[in-house]
Amino acid sequence: MAVRSSLTFWLLLLAPSSIGSGGIGVSDAFERVSSPRSALGTTPPYRVERGDRAVLYEAAYMMATARLAESGLNAAVHPAQITSPVFSMLYVRDLERLKENFASMGSPSQHQILVARSSSSDGDDEVVGYVDVDRRADRGPRFPAPYLSDLVVRSDWRRRGVASALVEACCTVCASEWGEAHLHLWAETRNVGGLRLYRHLKFDPVAAETGPLDDPSRLTAVHFDRTAPTLPGGGGGNGVANNPDPWALALGSDGDDAVRPRYDRLLLRRAF
Repeated sequence: MAVRSSLTFWLLLLAPSSIGSGGIGVSDAFERVSSPRSALGTTPPYRVERGDRAVLYEAAYMMATARLAESGLNAAVHPAQITSPVFSMLYVRDLERLKENFASMGSPSQHQILVARSSSSDGDDEVVGYVDVDRRADRGPRFPAPYLSDLVVRSDWRRRGVASALVEACCTVCASEWGEAHLHLWAETRNVGGLRLYRHLKFDPVAAETGPLDDPSRLTAVHFDRTAPTLPGGGGGNGVANNPDPWALALGSDGDDAVRPRYDRLLLRRAF
């Protein structure tokens, strides 16, 4: 997902929200998009706020829709496809995983989910984006805290800055509310649009791995930064300082994302 240069957006960070306990500095954050225009006029604005358990159903639907489209089975899934066995399997799997993750959230000082909601004049706001940010330290060496996961945007709301707003909101939570210095995430190298987005948002590769996730014994890891978390199957870092562009180490000699990826997944980190 690329962020178009023609997009103009800004986040208005308002007072802490009353949603849930503890408040959150970005719960009432709004991102207003003035371009591009749709056939119905100016793109509606949306807001980023903390999500509750009710949003998990919409998040699972967006995830299952995206997975089905990526598989090539149906790139434009109609809501009626919920009766499709393949779609139903994907939806139930994602929903159960999200429910389990939500049940273990605990305090907002450790784990939060954020959503983007469309803002309509009739008050019928819809969830159009979802993301999870977690600073718990018990997820294992592959998930350095704080860690961003499950970023998804509804297909008809892509290329409107929603993903950027959600990621920036996670960064605000980590830096302003939690006092953290970094945010991490894993990205598949085949997700070229996602890599462009994360690079635009000032993330850098600190490590990478190749191999099947369901068989850790076959994972091979490499570290581009000596301060990166130690990954299974990996050795020491080779020093990003030797190359001014860590993306070049991860993707190719010139950092061009059109180059055949050297690795299956990249561990990305943004410093605040």
